[in-house]
Amino acid sequence: MSWFSRNVTNIPAPMSPRVAKIFIALSLFTLALGFSAVFIYDGMTRFFYVVAFSAMSIANLLWAAGSLQRDPARSLQLRAAMRPFAFLMLATLPVAAWLVLFGQ
Repeated sequence: MSWFSRNVTNIPAPMSPRVAKIFIALSLFTLALGFSAVFIYDGMTRFFYVVAFSAMSIANLLWAAGSLQRDPARSLQLRAAMRPFAFLMLATLPVAAWLVLFGQ
């Protein structure tokens, strides 16, 4: 088993309820931070910043919500649903950082 399949394609383990609730609060803050880019940046910087932070927030919200589910099947589905958003965040966050630091 390779590092990629072990660490990237696997469904994340559930968090404890306390950590999941903290993640939900932090994810909502990150979502607000992402949407603040609408007023701060323009052009492609705005687009990549909003997409990156929104994807990060949605991925964390799905992971936390899946961790709080009592039904194991529903928990697994929610935690698996976060992976596309995590990949989207990993693809757009470096571009957003580059554009914020070095301009368009």
